[in-house]
Amino acid sequence: MAAAEQVPDAPPQELPRTLWVGDVELWMDERYISKCFEGTGQLRNIKIIRRPLSCNFAFIEFAQHEDAAALLASMAGQQPFRCALGHSFRLNWASSGAFGERERERHKTVSLYVGNLDASVRDSDLKKLFDRYRSLCHVRVITDPVTSLSKGFGFVRFREGADAEQALREMQGIVLGSKSIKALLLSGPFGRSGVADFDP
Repeated sequence: MAAAEQVPDAPPQELPRTLWVGDVELWMDERYISKCFEGTGQLRNIKIIRRPLSCNFAFIEFAQHEDAAALLASMAGQQPFRCALGHSFRLNWASSGAFGERERERHKTVSLYVGNLDASVRDSDLKKLFDRYRSLCHVRVITDPVTSLSKGFGFVRFREGADAEQALREMQGIVLGSKSIKALLLSGPFGRSGVADFDP
């Protein structure tokens, strides 16, 4: 009788290592978040998600599942978590693939750079101006992290390239506040320098 063929064991499912962090302030950056969680375990990645007209949040990825689990367990069901620097955050497990899904979605969209903005223009003003385009999905006026004053430019993002191109034609030179805006179509992903102050 032939020996039964051995079936290799299925690879074990990877345990979660990423936590969702709520109540992230506008002025906070990845370096500050890293300092807030010093002593809780080795962090592999930190990503702050900035949303117009809503609260910001972040994802922190630990090197080890045990460290992330221990941090949540140490809270014993109490919210929020008070970090080493005295700031309070809400914490929970992040949904599966939080980093990868967002990166894939990011590459499907098209962004416009909007310059020559009046100092009084806020995210809500930019959203109101471009809200006529159905696929609009994100707006942001770039501000100085120290003074919170506008840098005079921002970005709007669309799910459909046709809307971005139409907005470029129709909004070029439109007066917002006391200045005529200057729009530029951005093609492809971009980093974190120059116009890259935007996290599309």
